Amino acid sequence: MKIQFGNYLLDIDVEKTKKFYETAETITQGCDCSGCCNYEKATNKFSIEVLNFFDKIGVDITKAAEIIPYYSENNKKSISYGGFYHICGTLLSNNTLWNTNDSEVLHLNENKMYEITDGYKIGFSGECDLLEDNFPLPAVQMEISFTCPWVLKAKNIY
Repeated sequence: MKIQFGNYLLDIDVEKTKKFYETAETITQGCDCSGCCNYEKATNKFSIEVLNFFDKIGVDITKAAEIIPYYSENNKKSISYGGFYHICGTLLSNNTLWNTNDSEVLHLNENKMYEITDGYKIGFSGECDLLEDNFPLPAVQMEISFTCPWVLKAKNIY
């Protein structure tokens, strides 16, 4: 299925993607840090637009390939995250999310991301990091950037 998100044109195999995510591990099966635990628990508080988006492309939102808690906001009541998921398909547009600085370190350019809803951005790359061994090819990496509430009873250490 060809689908456009902002400047990104993709050809996604939604059924293959769904089939993979049926048996994939949740983020907390691979990591039990408080950042990942909070992310997984907070997903049920995400906006309907974000949840519908993930459903539309066949991705289980609790099964990210990588989640990275960056820093707290709002007196530790919320937390800023990054991370990524994999999708079965091909990136048809030639947009890069990554810029290099003088030291040749890659940096995510959030200005090139597509905003699903206020504060939840996505972008796509044809190169995949940490691709699961059994992930069907071809694959696209979907980068995410957002802030969500801290929902755990445990103290927010970020």
